[in-house]
Amino acid sequence: EAAASAVSVAEPQEEMESPRHERKEKELYAALLAEQKGHIQRLQAVASWTQARLVGMRSQLDQAFRRMDDWIKDRVKTENDSIKGSVA
Repeated sequence: EAAASAVSVAEPQEEMESPRHERKEKELYAALLAEQKGHIQRLQAVASWTQARLVGMRSQLDQAFRRMDDWIKDRVKTENDSIKGSVA
């Protein structure tokens, strides 16, 4: 029995060093690399979409600020003209 258990302990070790195990390990590594490449491509697509969206939002924000600045300028001018008219 002791010899049988020594053999059973040695068998997994031998199997791990077998060409079959090495081939499976290489296949697993290749599969992991393929998955990683897919994730990177998806992340790059998300980053590109986000960048384009932010550029569009920045344009809208700039336009809103320009309109608000124009509105404030017009309002201040109107108030100043009213003050000048009442003082004169």
